[in-house]
Amino acid sequence: MDPRELDTCVSGCARSHQRLLADLDALSPADLATASLLEGWTRAHVVAHLIGNARGLIRMLVAADRGEVADQYPGGFEGRRSEIETLAANDPADLLVEARRSIWDFETAVAGLGATGWNGRGRTLSFEIPITEIPLRRWREVEIHHGDLDIGFGPEQWDPAYVARDLPEQIHRYESTTGEPVPDALRGLDPGTGLAWLMGRCHLEGLGEAPPL
Repeated sequence: MDPRELDTCVSGCARSHQRLLADLDALSPADLATASLLEGWTRAHVVAHLIGNARGLIRMLVAADRGEVADQYPGGFEGRRSEIETLAANDPADLLVEARRSIWDFETAVAGLGATGWNGRGRTLSFEIPITEIPLRRWREVEIHHGDLDIGFGPEQWDPAYVARDLPEQIHRYESTTGEPVPDALRGLDPGTGLAWLMGRCHLEGLGEAPPL
């Protein structure tokens, strides 16, 4: 990845973190216990997932700096699920403290990464990735799941820089998965709306549901 592109993802991720924290600070314990837009998850589950995501990415970053390849979630899907359930059951105040700590720790790990780390790789639940992909992956997680909290933050509020960076990648993923070009109607839409459809976050008349990616 070009260093300037990496800078864009790192700085964009930091902006998204601060917008997320501002909205989390406004939530009451009752708000956190309310259902999110993700089936079977409360808002606390979404926050817990974002904490676990940050922890997993930090694990990969730290290992890469040692010249090692680490699993984002050592316990696999079940380990990730268990961590989310445990965190979501925490006292709401403790959950929000941990959300802030995980963000600070992630940004510290990114800032402290050396050349060995940036040239390294890590393992997600499905495959190995270059460490240089991590800032964009985190940026995506924060923008998308911020919307899943159902607190008035949706595709219309997504960072335009994030949309511009991720839309081509999600189009490529769609075409690779389906073996077909994206529908022509998608290309005429507002970029944020098109990305929301590709990410399964909206239904568009005439397009139906996007395939899960």
